Amino acid sequence: MPTYDYGCVDCDYEFEDILPIARRHEPLESPCPKCSGRIQQKVACPSFVYDNISGTTAKGHKKKPDEAFTDHLKQMKRNYPGSNMNV
Repeated sequence: MPTYDYGCVDCDYEFEDILPIARRHEPLESPCPKCSGRIQQKVACPSFVYDNISGTTAKGHKKKPDEAFTDHLKQMKRNYPGSNMNV
């Protein structure tokens, strides 16, 4: 289940909650537990881990993207003429 960040507009109290997507607005309907102010959902950026920034394997070989990914990039480049994306 996703984690959502919330904060009070009045006192800057922040908290997070793990909720199903359908229930993500429930904390907005309750007052702040600290000051009874209005709660709003914070914009959060999910984190990710890139397994190898250098683009090489442990043995030093270059990683090659799979063919479906390369084909998708080529299609994107065709759809946006003038783009400077290297494929």
